[in-house]
Amino acid sequence: MKIYATGIGLWCEIAHNWQQFKNIYSGQDIALAPDRIDLSEMPPAERRRCPKTGKVAFEAAMQACLMAKVAPSTVASVFTSIMADGEVTDAICSSLASEEKLLSPTKFHNSVQNAPAGYWAISHENHLPCNFVGGHLNSWAVALLDAAAQCASQQRDILLVCYDIQNSSPLNDICNIEEDFACAILLTSSQDNGNAIELDLDIQAGTVDSPKSKNAELDRVIDATPAATAAIQLEAFLEQSPSVTEWPLGTGTFLRVTSTRTL
Repeated sequence: MKIYATGIGLWCEIAHNWQQFKNIYSGQDIALAPDRIDLSEMPPAERRRCPKTGKVAFEAAMQACLMAKVAPSTVASVFTSIMADGEVTDAICSSLASEEKLLSPTKFHNSVQNAPAGYWAISHENHLPCNFVGGHLNSWAVALLDAAAQCASQQRDILLVCYDIQNSSPLNDICNIEEDFACAILLTSSQDNGNAIELDLDIQAGTVDSPKSKNAELDRVIDATPAATAAIQLEAFLEQSPSVTEWPLGTGTFLRVTSTRTL
């Protein structure tokens, strides 16, 4: 299955966009601005209620659309996360465990896994299909496969967005997440410009470990935030020659992705 990546977005502790990520790999020192996410494209009512998951996902998604030069209202999307909104989940569970058991309507509204996707769609009046796909530690690979299959079979652009936010106890006992992270890729079924990255996806029988980064800084981010393994796919995009990454999907299967720059 062959598709193309034309837009990339990134928000994490070491880089706030794709250009800064590239600068790190070229050996440049970068000075990060304060962690201020631009929500100017989000209506005021949604902006007031939007949780942190929605904000980091929105930032990465906007970057990918801007780079690909596509209107956010014109693309279907697939969102994915390992733990969704642990901050909201913890608040709701704490309320239910208290004597008063009073739930915040806004927190209840934000507790569903597809809340960030909803804020994205509402903000851009986007009525196209919008999925949330979860597979715990394999969430990125499962979502990438889903997005690629939609892109190739339906011949339409698909926005793939991966995110997680810092966890706290006791949810850290399930999955330790110490930093916020979000990345996004705009996938298209045809190569329409010289800046595209070709992705060839193939499902294989067998077992593989999660891929490893070649960069010490990214390794640290991945140790702190498992969802950041998605950035290893971005790392592969920087290779001058075809680069292969292999992602575990489940029992006895894995996803092989060969990425080739078309510059």
